[in-house]
Amino acid sequence: MYDLGMTVPNSPAYIQLLESGELHQRVAAAYPHLSICDVCALKCPVDRRAANKKIGHKYSKIPDYPAVNQAAVKEMHRQVGDLQLNGNGLAMRGLLVRHLVLPDNLAGTDQIVRFLAEEISANTYLNLMDQYHPAFRAHHLPELNRRITRQEYQQAVEWAYTAGLMRLDQEQPTCFGL
Repeated sequence: MYDLGMTVPNSPAYIQLLESGELHQRVAAAYPHLSICDVCALKCPVDRRAANKKIGHKYSKIPDYPAVNQAAVKEMHRQVGDLQLNGNGLAMRGLLVRHLVLPDNLAGTDQIVRFLAEEISANTYLNLMDQYHPAFRAHHLPELNRRITRQEYQQAVEWAYTAGLMRLDQEQPTCFGL
C-alpha cells in the first residue's frame, strides 16, 4: 500500500488542486510510477455526489459532474477492482464509494446505485451516508434547507439493494430530526 502522508480532502480546495494540475504534479514527483487514479483508488474513498448534470454543476460548481465522476470511478475500479478487506475488516485495496443522501433524492441516489451495480460491479462497497444537515448557505436553498427523513434514507437503502448492490455499509441512523 502506498502512503502519501496526506489525506486528500473532499473539498473545493481539492478540486482546485486537481483542476490546476498541482495535485497530479505532487503525486507524480513523489511516486512517478503511479497515476493519479492509482493513488486515489488506493488511499481515498470516492464520492458520488450527483447523478444529474444540472444539479451537479449547481451544487459542486463542476461542469458535467456526473460524466466526469463516472469516468473516474470506472477507471479507478479498472485499476484496483472491488474493495478487499483483511481478516480484521480493514480495507487493503480497492474501490469504496461514499454517497450522501440528500433531501427529495436531489443527488439522484436511485440513478447512482444503478450506475454502480450495472456499470461498475454488484460487489461495489457503498457507504450510504445519512448525515446531511443544512449548513453555510443552505438556508438560501429551500431544497437543501432540511435534513433527510428516516423514510428518505430507508428508500435509498432499498434502491441500493434493488439495484443489486451486495456490499452496503449503512450508517446507523442518528441524524433524523435532530
